[in-house]
Amino acid sequence: MANDGDTNDEVVENSTEEDKKIPLYKIVLVGEMEVGKTSIFKRYEKNTFFELRTTTQGVDNCRKLEKVDGKSCKVTVSTCVLYRMLHYFAL
Repeated sequence: MANDGDTNDEVVENSTEEDKKIPLYKIVLVGEMEVGKTSIFKRYEKNTFFELRTTTQGVDNCRKLEKVDGKSCKVTVSTCVLYRMLHYFAL
C-alpha cells in the first residue's frame, strides 16, 4: 500500500461504533498504462502534480476522511493498470 504518512489512515481504520456509521466510498482508477491514473491519484492524495512519472508497479491506495455538506465520509482511492486488475479478478 502506498502511504507516505500524509493520509488519515488512523482515523479511518479505528473501529469505534461511531466510525462504523460513517459511509465508506471506494474509488478504483483502472485503465491502460501511461494515461494519467497515478497523476489523478497523487493530486487527490497529496495535492501535488509531477510532470515526469515512472509507470506505477502494482497498486496504489490511499484513505482519507472527508467532509461533504458538513457530514463525514471515508474515501478509499486505488489505482491499477488494467491488465493487472483483470488478472486479479480472474483469480
